[in-house]
Amino acid sequence: MAEYSPIIQQTEQFVRELFSTQLSEEFKFHTLGHTMEIVNSCRNIGVAIGISENDMEMLLIAAWFHDVGYTKTYVGHEEISCQMVEEFLQTISYSQEKIDIIKNIIMATKMPQNPNTTLEKIIADADLYNLGSKEFFVRNEEIREELFLRLGRTFTDEEWAKSNLALLEKQQFWIPYVENLVRSQLNENIEQIKKSLDS
Repeated sequence: MAEYSPIIQQTEQFVRELFSTQLSEEFKFHTLGHTMEIVNSCRNIGVAIGISENDMEMLLIAAWFHDVGYTKTYVGHEEISCQMVEEFLQTISYSQEKIDIIKNIIMATKMPQNPNTTLEKIIADADLYNLGSKEFFVRNEEIREELFLRLGRTFTDEEWAKSNLALLEKQQFWIPYVENLVRSQLNENIEQIKKSLDS
């Protein structure tokens, strides 16, 4: 299987080392744990919809690298992630054609999302999967704390609830398998936010 290929193992080792040595402790959401969740989600979605081993390899490399730009910058981290994955893959003589595909996959996580290919749609859905999960509210508070620590941004509870309601209500998932998996919980999360605003 592609996820056990030497290149995936090298990629995982590189990203783990990078996050452990260069990611600020002010990051509460965009951590190694988040990256690992995205890698696992991408793998699970890819298996479920039957992508090829070659595509799985490119998808998982992109998933491991999609947030490494946070070690350098907060705003525009996707572009830095693309630079870093290209530099890493060139050192091991990886195909430039595949590198370009991987960079496009990473850019598909940039908000607002506009994925085109199946692999781009998979990572886009994986990156926002938590919006339709039971862990949404815990993850959401991690993001709120991170925005304060990294950017000094503060929100009242009402402002935060309204901004999240707007995000959830317009959220669409690109892969039908994912949409079917998370839609019910996403709707529950929307209703819970509405109740908090009404109380």
